[in-house]
Parts: sequence; structure tokens; C-alpha cells
Amino acid sequence: MISLLDVFIEQISEFFLFPKECSLPEAICRFFIPAYSQNIFGTVVDIFLQNNKTMKKIFTIGFAAMAATAMLVAGIKQNETIKWNKSTHDFGTVKMGPPADVTFTFTNNGKAPVIITAAAPSCGCTTPTYTKTPVMPGKTGEVKASYGTEGRPGFFQKSVKVSFDNGASTDLTITGTVSTESPADNGTQLK
Repeated sequence: MISLLDVFIEQISEFFLFPKECSLPEAICRFFIPAYSQNIFGTVVDIFLQNNKTMKKIFTIGFAAMAATAMLVAGIKQNETIKWNKSTHDFGTVKMGPPADVTFTFTNNGKAPVIITAAAPSCGCTTPTYTKTPVMPGKTGEVKASYGTEGRPGFFQKSVKVSFDNGASTDLTITGTVSTESPADNGTQLK
């Protein structure tokens, strides 16, 4: 009986190690074949593992484990490099009309300067502005998110994806409720 793990291992090994025999979508296989044909390591792996399913499984699992470990370590290093003061902000209830603005600040805890390469809002109602110059080690930079409240009553939750030149990225989130009532109209009075 073939297990789901066997099918998964077979597909992954075909994709990464044996694209000539690839059963994945043709476009994906064609993308990797030119790189594979020039890869000496791939040729050696092909010679030793092509007819040995057990070794193919062991090699594929080992390769996947190394790749996962590398991605985890890279993620940890990226998170250590950029330290945000906060990544979410709740405006509470805001009056319709003026924009709702918040500034998020970060510190570069790395050993090299970082540059914000992009600050992409989740929609056109949010406008980000950010530090355009390199942020030196130990210094701070900022991203300002401005939500346009005019004509948008009710709850909102928006985000700005901030990307850096070192590969790090962060999603900054703003939430709140836009009210059409002025503070005097909502039934509360100062005494």
C-alpha cells in the first residue's frame, strides 16, 4: 500500500532531483531542467540515487530538513535585525473626515545599514510614507500609515507590508472604527 508520505517524497524528489522524469506541471519542470543540466551535484545525485528508492527518500527528507533549517535560521536573523516598537495600532473610534495617522518606528539592530525597498498598502485607502535613506546600525527609521476616513464609515482593518533590502519584511496593521457622529452627538456629555 502506498502511503501519502511516499507520494509526497516521490513528487518532491522528482521536482528537485530528477526533473527529466518530472510528473509535476510541465511549466515547473521546464523551468528547472536547464539549471539541472548544468548542475554537477544533480548529475552525481542522479547516478547514485536514480534506481534506489530508499536512498532517494532519505536524501529527499535530509535535503528538505536542511532547507527548512536554513529558512528558519534566516528568519530568526531577519527578525533580530529589524526591531519594531509595535506592529499593530488600534485607533479606536475616529471621526469621519480627517485622516487617521500613526507612525511605526523600528531600530536597525544589525551590523549593516538597511533600506526600506517598499511599503505596500493593502488598499488605496491607506497611504504609507517611510524613511527613504539607509538606516544605519543602532539608528531608527519609520513608516507612517495614513488611513483616509472620508466616506468610509464603520470598522476598518488595513495593513502595510514593509520590505527591506536584506530580505526582511513585516506587516504593519491598523484598525479602528470610523464614526459619522461628532463627539457631542454620541450621547456623552462632560459635567
